Amino acid sequence: MTNKVLTREELYELVWEKPTSQLAKDFNISDSAIAKWCRKMEVPKPPRGYWAKKKSYAKVKKTPLKPLSLKGVSLVQYNPAPPVPKKEKFHVEVPDDIKIVKGSLRSQHPLVREAKAMFKKAKPDRLRNVYDLRYKEVLDIQVSPASLDRALLFFDSLLKTVERMGAEVRFVKDYQWVKTVISFKESAIQVGIYETGKRSQTPEPVHGENSFLGYDRYQFTPTGYFSFRIHNAYYRVKGEWKENAKTKLDGHFKSILQEFYRFNEAIKQEAIKAREEARLREIRRQEEQRRLAEIEKEKRLLKTAEEWDVFAKLEAFLDAVESTYPDNPKAKEYVQWGRGVAEKVDPIKKLKKQFDDESE
Repeated sequence: MTNKVLTREELYELVWEKPTSQLAKDFNISDSAIAKWCRKMEVPKPPRGYWAKKKSYAKVKKTPLKPLSLKGVSLVQYNPAPPVPKKEKFHVEVPDDIKIVKGSLRSQHPLVREAKAMFKKAKPDRLRNVYDLRYKEVLDIQVSPASLDRALLFFDSLLKTVERMGAEVRFVKDYQWVKTVISFKESAIQVGIYETGKRSQTPEPVHGENSFLGYDRYQFTPTGYFSFRIHNAYYRVKGEWKENAKTKLDGHFKSILQEFYRFNEAIKQEAIKAREEARLREIRRQEEQRRLAEIEKEKRLLKTAEEWDVFAKLEAFLDAVESTYPDNPKAKEYVQWGRGVAEKVDPIKKLKKQFDDESE
């Protein structure tokens, strides 16, 4: 990024035109950097309370710009950092014309047909009185036998609809259970239907009965009301819909599909954001590499200049020895040896080798 130049007079006009905090945002630098510029260029800043008085239309006085002293500087160069994008609020446009496929237990979805066969062979959980086959590859349905057909019918409609939306339904096994997952191109949404239950306390068994060790303090009676859940709901997506006396789960169908769409779009936005952040990180990394390479190049230049100074002094010294003792054989031998040493440390010859290597 190209360096920019700011003169003393320009800075003076700016600091009296708007507060330092706002000026720092305009330059995309920190408040302390503005203050440092003012100190270096000997630019007076507005006193405390100046902007409040100006806002209330009170009379304010502008401190004049004095002549620059010998220690001050008349301009500064700066390299503003790239602007930091503001964090946008999550918002996804959800289409209103989502078409819902009506479920049917006569022409069932294959996964619904398999689930019905497996649940009919299973027994409800003793404590909760609902089916629980989470350890098998079957739709995550935990309802009572009396509510099974209604849950299957809802899932039949749901699966046919999401497949029309471009998703597929699959089972994912973790360390304990098998999850029912609706997979779109960008996201995987874990879902399930559960029947709520009323908890009641069981009578305590008589001491000495065989059932004492397996005694359950509470039992649950299914209510006939469903709860549909998105287990991995995040990105501000709704995670649960509950039935009540007025609204059955079918009444939430469109809302559920809209949340699927929001979930998928949110994941997509996050992926785009992640790619952009990775791109910016790579740009910053390359800029940092260029900066470090430039620093290293400057160090080599200064080192070469120091070597040249040593070389020039050595050559001058040998010339002096040679002129002082022109007929002394030992002096000639010493000077000849010194010329060899000087040739080894000659920085000009080193630069030629460096230039030849870089041109290859």
